[in-house]
Amino acid sequence: MKNLVHLSDHNNLPLSSNQKRLWIVSQQDKLNPSYNVLLAYHLDGYVNREVLRKSIEILFDRQHTMFSVFRQNETGPYISIIKQEIVIEPVDFTDSAPEKRRETIYDFMGEKSRVPFDLEQGPLFRFYLLKENDNSYYFCGQIHHIIFDGFSRSLFVQEVSKIYSNLIKGEEVAFAPLMFHSYDFAALEKEALSADEEKRLSDYWYEDLMDCPSELKFPYDFQRKSTPSGLGCREPFIVPAELSMKLRDLAKESGLSLFNTLLSLLGIFFNKYTGEKDICIGVPVMNRRDSNSFKTFGLQVDTLPVRFRIDTSNSLKDHLYYSKGIFSEALKHSQLSFEKIVEVVKPQRMPGLNPFFQISFSWINNFTNPMSLGGVEGKRVFVKKGFSPFDMTFYMWENGEEIEGEIEYSTDL
Repeated sequence: MKNLVHLSDHNNLPLSSNQKRLWIVSQQDKLNPSYNVLLAYHLDGYVNREVLRKSIEILFDRQHTMFSVFRQNETGPYISIIKQEIVIEPVDFTDSAPEKRRETIYDFMGEKSRVPFDLEQGPLFRFYLLKENDNSYYFCGQIHHIIFDGFSRSLFVQEVSKIYSNLIKGEEVAFAPLMFHSYDFAALEKEALSADEEKRLSDYWYEDLMDCPSELKFPYDFQRKSTPSGLGCREPFIVPAELSMKLRDLAKESGLSLFNTLLSLLGIFFNKYTGEKDICIGVPVMNRRDSNSFKTFGLQVDTLPVRFRIDTSNSLKDHLYYSKGIFSEALKHSQLSFEKIVEVVKPQRMPGLNPFFQISFSWINNFTNPMSLGGVEGKRVFVKKGFSPFDMTFYMWENGEEIEGEIEYSTDL
């Protein structure tokens, strides 16, 4: 990537290619919540709501892309940074029936996660502080994915924790100024590749995906809708420590990462349930290629369509070795955005169907990192009810000796 040039104008800012894709999705159905990001933490102790609000305000003043709104003129969509008030809505559940109070709180968080955002007016965030009792609170937030990705979530928890703890102690909150913001990277996205390099990447993806099946025929309960609601739910699972260790051993023996091993096995899983031998799975990859980008919020993630042509006569280890090569090649050609890949390959478009893949696999690092507010420890909580941009997404991560995960699925299907 060329040297980045910081944009100082906060109006008429450029969108990245992936932001343009989400903008188009939002224009097609403004009531679809499937690209909301949920923050949900249980805080074991008293939380000062005003200090928490001030902490987020300080953070967002620094990370001012959180005040983005997305509008359109005769040349297309653009971003403006318009500061908006930070509000943390208090909700008191202490009058709820004790035996159902926690269930009521979780249901509230799930319902709020399904409320769509207005990208043109903003704000593209909402926050709540839910009181279970005097020493038990829940922090709940929703942020639109167009300005916030998985890495942003970890950064948000880390920096809010630091600011809140400093404010509670009466200490100065000092951050080095950010050199770059997400729109600075978007401005140079087109210049990042030479014409020859873009052609090389385009040729690879065209060859790899030109005859990719448009839909994975999974035995769903319901017919696919032409206009998906975006609503979904999640189911948690735990891979026991003994089996997790066997998976790590298998990965080591095969010369693969644990992530690549699980991705390969997911291909076999879908072959078993569909009978199909041509399986395409979407894999999110972090698109932060400059050290400055690791300090900023934003949508700096892309999705690779990883296509497996499964030979059922192969041994498991043969399949794992083949899969390693498939993902490695996809990763080598990941500089071309998903939106550009769609433009190059021109797949058959079907209403309500994501191009190339409807199944996604996301391997998450540091997913269990706690929120810590001045000594009050906060742990991420599982919320069943929510949204789903794809038919199914498998989220997996390591937690000690065990591999944990959640299956997010479209309730339309």
